[in-house]
Amino acid sequence: MRSVKLEILRRGPAHNQLLSPLTEYIALVGDHPPTMVRVSTEHAAFLARLGGLRYASNPKVERRLAMEEAGQVVSHLLGQIPALSTELGAQPGTPVQLRLVLSGLELAMLPFELALSPEGFPGSQQHLFRQDVHPVYLTREARRGQERELSWPERPRVLYAFSGAGGPVPFRAHLAALGRAIEPWLGWHADRAVELPDHLKILSNASLASIQEACSKEAFTHVHILCHGAALPHAPDRFGLAFFQADLSGVEVADGEQVAAALSRGPGGMPAVVTLASCDSGAVGTVLSGEAGVAHALHAAGVPLVVASQFPLSSKGSTLFVEAFYRAVLYGRDPRVALHDVRRVLFAQAPTDHDWASLVVYATLPKNIDKELPMVELRRHQKAGDVLLERFRRAGEKGEDPPNPKDLDRVMRQVERFLEQPATRKKAHGWLAAAAIRWAVDIELPGAGWPIDQPGSQDGGYRPLSICNRSLALQRAVHHYQRAYAAEPLDMGPAVGEVVARALLAEQLGVPDPLLEEDLRMIKRSCLRLLPYAASLEGAHSQIALHGYLGLMSLLLGEDALGHFRAMVDCGTTFHFTCFSNGRSIRRLARCGPAGVRQPAEEAWKMLKSLGVPEFWTEATSWWKNPSGGGIER
Repeated sequence: MRSVKLEILRRGPAHNQLLSPLTEYIALVGDHPPTMVRVSTEHAAFLARLGGLRYASNPKVERRLAMEEAGQVVSHLLGQIPALSTELGAQPGTPVQLRLVLSGLELAMLPFELALSPEGFPGSQQHLFRQDVHPVYLTREARRGQERELSWPERPRVLYAFSGAGGPVPFRAHLAALGRAIEPWLGWHADRAVELPDHLKILSNASLASIQEACSKEAFTHVHILCHGAALPHAPDRFGLAFFQADLSGVEVADGEQVAAALSRGPGGMPAVVTLASCDSGAVGTVLSGEAGVAHALHAAGVPLVVASQFPLSSKGSTLFVEAFYRAVLYGRDPRVALHDVRRVLFAQAPTDHDWASLVVYATLPKNIDKELPMVELRRHQKAGDVLLERFRRAGEKGEDPPNPKDLDRVMRQVERFLEQPATRKKAHGWLAAAAIRWAVDIELPGAGWPIDQPGSQDGGYRPLSICNRSLALQRAVHHYQRAYAAEPLDMGPAVGEVVARALLAEQLGVPDPLLEEDLRMIKRSCLRLLPYAASLEGAHSQIALHGYLGLMSLLLGEDALGHFRAMVDCGTTFHFTCFSNGRSIRRLARCGPAGVRQPAEEAWKMLKSLGVPEFWTEATSWWKNPSGGGIER
């Protein structure tokens, strides 16, 4: 994604300046020469236009006219900057983030989100930030704001705080939307309520004090606040958020600085994302003082991404926003793209309303976010797939109705997208191999319609995993392990996974693998050469990983393996991922491996189990919450 920075500046402080055609501003775009621009409206006239966008007091026709007039003002302003059109259209078809930096509060009042595409631009005369011909993602940012050193969260945890202090709010609809957004990662346990606190914390009848207390005890990556906007008692022309007082006896209206102070007390500092479902939470309100709106204050205080509403937001629109946005970002999708899609969803669902334009986004994202997000998104899809496979396993074990197999195929297709990117190729291949071997060996669904225990074909043709039989799924596991090893030949994990899958496949087909023994000995020799140096290595070449690999190779070669497996446990903890992963491979060999391997594998597993190695994902919760170790899942 390309990034274009537009700064519109003027002399003097940020406040105490009204909109006027007489005021000149300097527009800066990249390394282009500066351009002098003016707004085409007086301040009073523009405030009257904004007043026409209030849902309560104006019919749809008047709101539509007010929206068109406001759009003409910002379109005229941007149309005076030739360099902007040049930069935005430099690479047609490539999405662009337009980073808008404004020095005057009067400019921050302008709804730039309503701007139209200029003449000659793809999607001409459509709304610039809603059209999909040449996507442009508008984000605002505080001038002189500092970028945080931040890794985009891979394990989101959401704080949902709602308050009806200013009147009724659709708290149930927002809770249901958040529940649907986090549902793909619930299911390790039969009772999902046990897992919910790991993903979502709910504060009902929220006060500023209760939010501060929650954030002081726990770290949250995302905070969603649902409440009404209200005028600040000490500054009636500025907007704040209406919370209950700490004793629930009345209403406390908090400004942006107060909310920022409450959120910053946590062990993890500021959250990465704050969403405000509150009318006027993104509005400036007045230019008479130096304080900006709630969203601007939160962003200036260090929240990398703040989404708020610069106009009144309908209940229906706020619920659509929550579901569409959180469903996307919890999967690790680029928040800029997610918000662009949210605008389109809001317009499609309510074309006569202006909720889509009400969303205002303040963002100062990490410089490497374009490189970081693909891995985050991949891992989120992998974790959703892990949960789904665990639900299949549990359904087969207990004779319950399994999940929809199409859900599994959907996850597989999402993960397969990452095979095209070099940075994520190895991880994607490794997880696809792991999923295939789990489907082939770990899951039994009698009567469910999946022929997983019937002989498979050798045609190698692609078909959804959910209709693969056991041998075809094992062939797919071998294929993906081979590709994972080719992507990073220094990692022994995929090679080990491949030979285990080949041993299972040979037994399933009843056809010996003539090269298997030679490959097993080659891997064992490589691991033995690395073992003296493993104390200083990490990941796939650490002592715990190498002992696990040596144990599996010895087991398949008919040699003593217990010493290596005991050393594996001694090098780490019983909840280390390598211990769990190797234990799972041993159980598969005991169940479906070559006849001469099953009894030694059963003995090895009994030893590991006696040492505390977990048998199922549901028992490995300490690894899941605080993972360590390396290698690739088998």
